Parts: sequence; structure tokens; C-alpha cells
Amino acid sequence: MALQIVVVDYARCELHVFQYAELSLLTSHDGSMLRRPNFNFSDRSVLMQVNTKTRLKRSIINALHLANIPAILPKRLTGMGVILLLHRVRPDPGHDFAVHRSLEITPEFLNRLLERLRALNMDIIDLDEVAHRLETGKSGRRFACITLDDGYRDNYDYAKPIFERHRVPYSIYLTTGLPDHHAIFWWLLLEHVIRGRDQVSVWIDGERQCHRTDTLESKYRTYAYLHSKFRRLTAAACRQASERLCEDAGIDIPSFCAEEGMNWDMIREIAGSDFGRIEAHTTEHVAVSRQTPDEMIEDIERGLDRTFAETGVKPRHFAYPFGDRSAAGPRDFAILASLPILTATRTVEDVLHARHADHLHALPRIEVNGHYQSDAFLDIVLRGLAPLLKRTS
Repeated sequence: MALQIVVVDYARCELHVFQYAELSLLTSHDGSMLRRPNFNFSDRSVLMQVNTKTRLKRSIINALHLANIPAILPKRLTGMGVILLLHRVRPDPGHDFAVHRSLEITPEFLNRLLERLRALNMDIIDLDEVAHRLETGKSGRRFACITLDDGYRDNYDYAKPIFERHRVPYSIYLTTGLPDHHAIFWWLLLEHVIRGRDQVSVWIDGERQCHRTDTLESKYRTYAYLHSKFRRLTAAACRQASERLCEDAGIDIPSFCAEEGMNWDMIREIAGSDFGRIEAHTTEHVAVSRQTPDEMIEDIERGLDRTFAETGVKPRHFAYPFGDRSAAGPRDFAILASLPILTATRTVEDVLHARHADHLHALPRIEVNGHYQSDAFLDIVLRGLAPLLKRTS
């Protein structure tokens, strides 16, 4: 059935109606809550699904913004503050095939984000202060804490100067295998290989698979399929499959890491600055839920020791690789709490409330999504509506 979203702005005496004839969506029995779209690889192109979901969420964002909904939310919904999650900050490379567009924002949008935080009268604080405010229950102005995952080179080239110009703290959760040139960022490798080839061969569980990637639609379909396969592999099997993929495609993993990631000189400069902090994100960027407790602890401690050896500062905060509910759970939160780590963050989206003082090793973050680089999106994210939007994605 066709979907209409109707938003009434009583302040402006305006009615906004948004039509989605191409989607078949369900509502709850009283029509009050959107449920997840029922997308299916077999009945619709992957490319159409991705684009349609993005357009849907953009329209919902604009509707909420036009109706001034973020400004009238009660404090019990907006919480004490937010931890923001970023990955890459760089000019748009302009690729047609860009499966990780959501993980990238432009330098201009980062600048607008910081300006909007100031305009909303929010404190911009570091992770130590986040822990302090949660533990003490300190009230006052809402806050934002800015974090970036992995340690990409563009964080140094583009993000660092903007943070320093605005004089605000930021933390980079570093996967130490990136500057050490041995980490397997398989999701980037898959994207890189698929983008440049009309056919891709991969070896998974000892079997060779060949996939056509000669059209944009086939590239997206192949990536979606292989991504789901790789996420289910053990760490050893994932590394083996990635190394074979790179060997067949003529990609040198150390060179790829050097091109994508910061080097230790850059990392030391950030760690020694007035505003930047280097925190922990494991050595290999493997989902901790896929590791035994001993493997998990060894991977984390290697990263802590490696960062300390290079910077002279041992990280006190941690981010779970991938960070969703399948990548980290209660067992992993308990292990982190037993280590000399003050907080640990996930990619599960929510604002921070006083109750999170009891869950310092499972703190939510809200992603600054590259698909929605607009002032309307910033208002949604910074005022606490992002968890609601997640229900429609």
C-alpha cells in the first residue's frame, strides 16, 4: 500500500504531506509507529532498496524538522547528552559505487556540526568528563562528546584542523593494526575490489565463488551478499578470505593500510595536542563476540600496549569494533569492566541518561550519517530523535 506521512505544524498553520507510493510499509494497529520496511533481495534491486530507504528517512527528517518537533521534546527524551560517532571526514570522492557513504561526512559538514552545537548551547566534552557526569549525576547543560572510529588518514588531514580551529575535544578510537599495516579492513577491501572490477572471485570456507560486478546494481548486490558472509566468518577465516581476495586482485595489504590510515607520527601529534585523544579499538578490528574471552583480552591489551609504546599515553576508553548487538554483548561488557578501561562505547543509538551510569562499558553512540548532511539532520541527532529514526532504517 502507499504510505503517507502527514505532519501538522500548528505554529505555522502548515500541513506537510509526504507520499511513498513505491514502498509497502506497515503501521502498528493504531497507525502511530512506522515499522521496518520489508525489503527483499529477490523482488527488488538492491540499488533501489538502498536509495528508497535513504529517501524515506530524508523525508522523515525534513518533516520532523519543519514541524519543529526536536525543539519541543521533553527532557526525559533528550537525555543528558550524546556521544557522537564519526568515521571519515573528507571531500566527497564522487564514486557512483559507495556502499560506505553513510560513514563519511565532508569537512564543511563537520564545521556546521560544531557550529550547531554552540548554537544549541551544548557543552562539548571529552570521554573522561562524560564518565564523570554520568557517575556524579551532574545536571546542567546538555553535552556532546565527539568520537571517530578506526584511525583514518583523513581524520588527521581534514578533521584535526577543524577541531583545533573550534578548540573542542575529540577522541579517535584507534585500531593499532592500521598504522602497523597489518589490519584487515575487509569491508573496505571488498568495496575497493568490487568498484574496480567487472567480476570478483572470493574464496570462502575453501570454496571459490565468482560474482558478476559489471553494473552498478550487480556491484551493490554482490557487496551486500559478501558482506553478510564475511561478518559470519571467524577471525581466522575472515583474514584468510581477505588475503586471498587481495592476492587475486593484486592488492598489497600493508600499502592499503598506509594509504587509508594515519601513521604513528600523525597519531603522536594528535595524542600530544591540546584537543585530541587516542583511545582503544583493538589491534585487528574483529568483532569481540567472535572471540574467546582470552582472545578478546589479548587483542585489546595488545592495542593498549602498542598505543602506549608509541604515544606514552595508555588509552582509558574503548569502542567495540562494529559495535552493534551482534558484535558485542553482556559477556563482552563484563570483560571490559574487568580491565583498566573507564568506558566502552557501542554503535547502538541512543542519548545518554542517568541510568547509563550503571552501564559505563555499554554506552550508546549516535552516528553522524553521511547520507543526511543537513541542518535538519543535525537537529534530529543533537536533540535526541535519532533512535526513533533508526526504526525506519
